[in-house]
Amino acid sequence: MSQIPAGDWAIDPNTTSGAELSNILNRLQDAVYTLNSGAARPETATAGTNWVKTVSATVWEVYFFDGTNDLLLYTIDPTTSSIVFAAIAPIITVNTRDGDVLIKEIYNASGNAIIAQAFDAGLNLIVIKDADPNANLTGAEGRLAYDTTKKVFMGFTGTVYEELGAGKYEVTTQDSILDGSPLTITTKGLQSIRVSGGLGPVTLSATPFGVVAPPNGTRISLRGLSDTEPVTVPFSDIQFGTISNGTPVLNENSATEYEYDSVAERYYQISKNL
Repeated sequence: MSQIPAGDWAIDPNTTSGAELSNILNRLQDAVYTLNSGAARPETATAGTNWVKTVSATVWEVYFFDGTNDLLLYTIDPTTSSIVFAAIAPIITVNTRDGDVLIKEIYNASGNAIIAQAFDAGLNLIVIKDADPNANLTGAEGRLAYDTTKKVFMGFTGTVYEELGAGKYEVTTQDSILDGSPLTITTKGLQSIRVSGGLGPVTLSATPFGVVAPPNGTRISLRGLSDTEPVTVPFSDIQFGTISNGTPVLNENSATEYEYDSVAERYYQISKNL
């Protein structure tokens, strides 16, 4: 077992003899071969140094020095060649429901949220949020915070969660659509509408969601139900029209999503799976 003494560094080529340099290199070799083993962290350690603490004849602890703290990686018993890795904090998943929305929150052992997800009634992922690991979720702050402007989960204060919770999301089916007609929407912040034509293929009106402005940022996803009665959403650059990448045709299991911009007074396509 060996560590490099601080006095070995730095080597002065003007005063270090060949014999002294040989001794320094031999000590360095011993330290490398024994992974800086000793009773305490080597005094020459810098951030990134691995070293072995020889606790006893049967306990060797292997550490990583991050520049401030020594992080235990694993423990070895050299008499039995056994190894025990340092404990890893368990992951805890908590599922809750708010109306049709399934909220999945994942915590570490300290009760801090690692990630949060929300799914609609069809278990389609609505949003995902990488949580601040330092944001401890307890009591009233344990609910997801939904940013009503950006329409994403931004934090965990719980103060703006009501945009999605408390019935602010819904899934509906409109399967008897007539050619040239609009869909029926509500004031919900997030809406998912399953669509198909009534008597065959149909094209929605130039204002597919009507001519009454919903709240700014309202998101409406459309999912097709039929290959024989598909629904086409027209590209329509007019007030309350839909701006799309091409002309979406909603067959069975194809989908597209729009977000309303109250400044432009138009719905803009933000995703598609056609």
